[in-house]
Amino acid sequence: SECIGRQCKPGTIAITTEFSMPLKGEIGETLSDPSLAFGKYELDLVEEVDGFCWLTGGTSTAYIHRVVSSLWEEGVVPRQKN
Repeated sequence: SECIGRQCKPGTIAITTEFSMPLKGEIGETLSDPSLAFGKYELDLVEEVDGFCWLTGGTSTAYIHRVVSSLWEEGVVPRQKN
């Protein structure tokens, strides 16, 4: 959930299966790259959906989250790997 909280714009929908993400958190400063944003983020659990999974032969749960607040900044160019 830290990656979602650091990189995704508020309003983004993120779906996980089998495990829900933490709904609140704080991303610490990255000592090896102090230019990375750090601070608090928040997600909202919109819905849980259960259904049959043929791969496991049982029930599987999807967790639908929405980003409420994040470290995403409007107009900032995405970082590129050197």
